[in-house]
Amino acid sequence: IAQQGTPLQAVIDGLMDLDFFKKQPPKSTGRELFGDAMVQKLIRASDSAEDLVATATAWTATSIADALDRFVTPRCKIDELVVSGGGAKNPELMAFLKEMLPCKVLSSNDFGMQSEAKEAVAFALLAHETLNGRYGNVSGVTGASRRVVLGSITPGHQPISI
Repeated sequence: IAQQGTPLQAVIDGLMDLDFFKKQPPKSTGRELFGDAMVQKLIRASDSAEDLVATATAWTATSIADALDRFVTPRCKIDELVVSGGGAKNPELMAFLKEMLPCKVLSSNDFGMQSEAKEAVAFALLAHETLNGRYGNVSGVTGASRRVVLGSITPGHQPISI
C-alpha cells in the first residue's frame, strides 16, 4: 500500500518535532504517545489510505535515521545497519531506510536469523550470559551506571538440569 502512496512531508516534519524524538536515550514510549489520538491525527491529514500508509512508513524510517544521526553517528561510524523484526519484512520501509541512510541496510535474514526470531534469540543470549555469570548489559546503551549480570536463576523444588 505504501508504494502506491506519497509520503506527506509536512506531516512527517510535524511529527518529528515531538519532544520524544529530541530526548536522549535510553527512552521508551508506547500508546500513551503513539496511540489512538496519533492515529486520528494521521487520518485527518489525508483522504488517501495509500498516502497515510506511505507517510507512516516514511515517518518510521525518518525517526530511525534521525536517532542514528543524533545519538549514534557522533560516537561511531555505521557501516551496516541490520534490521530485524516485522520492519525487515516491509519492503517500502527497507527502501526508505536505504534511501535515507549512508550505510548498507540489511535484514537479519541475510545473516541466517529469521527477522521474527529476534526477540527469542535475544532472550536466549541474555539467559546464556546470566547462566555463565557474565554481564548482559552495555552501560553506554542502556544508561545503567555499571555492568551487571542480568536477571536471576531461581530453581523450583525439583530443579531440572540444563
